[in-house]
Amino acid sequence: MNSNRAYFGEYISPEDVFEPTKDSISQVIKQVELDRDDWEAYLEDTRLYKQFKKDFAKNRIDDYDLINYYQRGFFKEAPVWKYYSSNGGYNEPPKS
Repeated sequence: MNSNRAYFGEYISPEDVFEPTKDSISQVIKQVELDRDDWEAYLEDTRLYKQFKKDFAKNRIDDYDLINYYQRGFFKEAPVWKYYSSNGGYNEPPKS
């Protein structure tokens, strides 16, 4: 990172840099696992949001689902993947 700062510095957030220590690899693995869990939660939210739109269009939402949809914020906006950006963003899991 330090040797490439002049070329890539503006594209790399400081929170995405792991200093070389004896537990750096485990920190990276932990971050990758968190991203995986977030991606799976996003997919579940997307599936539920599609069901919400169907239920809403048919005007048939039971009380339990109504509360669940409300708590997930579906009445305000669709789920958005945390790495999505409106200017050329993507809805796919992180890759190396």
